[in-house]
Amino acid sequence: MPAKKDLLFLTGMLGSGKTRVGKLLARQLGWKFYDTDHEVEAAAGMTIAALFEKSGEARFRRLESDALRSLKGKGPAVVATGGGLPLRSANRSFMKAVGINVHLSVPTAVLARRLKAASIKKRPLLKNGLSALKTLARARAKIYAEADLVVLASESPAKVAAELKTALRTMVPGFLP
Repeated sequence: MPAKKDLLFLTGMLGSGKTRVGKLLARQLGWKFYDTDHEVEAAAGMTIAALFEKSGEARFRRLESDALRSLKGKGPAVVATGGGLPLRSANRSFMKAVGINVHLSVPTAVLARRLKAASIKKRPLLKNGLSALKTLARARAKIYAEADLVVLASESPAKVAAELKTALRTMVPGFLP
């Protein structure tokens, strides 16, 4: 018997608004909210930046996959995923099996404005500066395009959440309350 689809996964580049939109949407729906980055930090007992430095990206990605799978059966919930989480095909398959995957699409120019210099230091994959942003976006574009739904997320979190609810009601009838 297939798993009940009761998780809404928000995917996208760092700075795309997954956490802000996700928290707002979860509150509006009366659903739980999870952030896989926070789940990884709790499991590792350190920040993602420290985890990258101490154990490397491969260890982080394993913990990220574990955090994702730990959410099965914890819905209905909105889940903000780490930007690279969908890169693993097993993660994409899991998300497809238990939920709806929504990609929050944001042009790199908007991402660059959102990711100010102060926050870049917290982002291990941007340690070489914002020039890495375009490279990451190009590398991930095909994977993100596999989402069940793509929503332009350049506007305010409130507007994006409203547009997302409308799109989900239209494209995935019966998924939202």
